Amino acid sequence: MWIIVFKERGTLMAKGPIARELREELISNIRGGMTVREASERYGVSAKTIYTWLRKSADGARGQTLELSRVKRENEALYRLLGRLTYQLSAGEKK
Repeated sequence: MWIIVFKERGTLMAKGPIARELREELISNIRGGMTVREASERYGVSAKTIYTWLRKSADGARGQTLELSRVKRENEALYRLLGRLTYQLSAGEKK
């Protein structure tokens, strides 16, 4: 196995074969809600390569994986918004 690390647009990127365990961990993290961009920066693998892995994944659930990740991020943003609005409402009632 060989890996060459180089800088692409300010980010360290790997070139060469990537260990299967690393690829599986990366895909698992994306299914858990990590964005492809975050995974690309964290693991030093290009977003294009990650999308290819998702497309070729054994269960073929690329669309479902990306949609689930998007929905999880959207839910987190809505919870934060709801918290801010609840706080503002309660602060307004105390005046």
